[in-house]
Amino acid sequence: MSKSKLFVLAAAVFVFGVIAVGTGCGGKDKAQTKVKPDVVIWHWMTDRQAAFDKLAAQYFNETGVRVSFETY
Repeated sequence: MSKSKLFVLAAAVFVFGVIAVGTGCGGKDKAQTKVKPDVVIWHWMTDRQAAFDKLAAQYFNETGVRVSFETY
């Protein structure tokens, strides 16, 4: 396959992919989407999750920034 045909094929795949994502093909229903946090903090301290959640709620109330603490 020549370079020009390969370029056209790649461009077409890209354009159709953008159109599919933009129109909602395979996307989630807007009513079911969760609010994403602004900051995600990973930690390993499983015994402190309740304290971290309380701090995240307090920080959101004071600043409006959503923080999520995730255990890994």
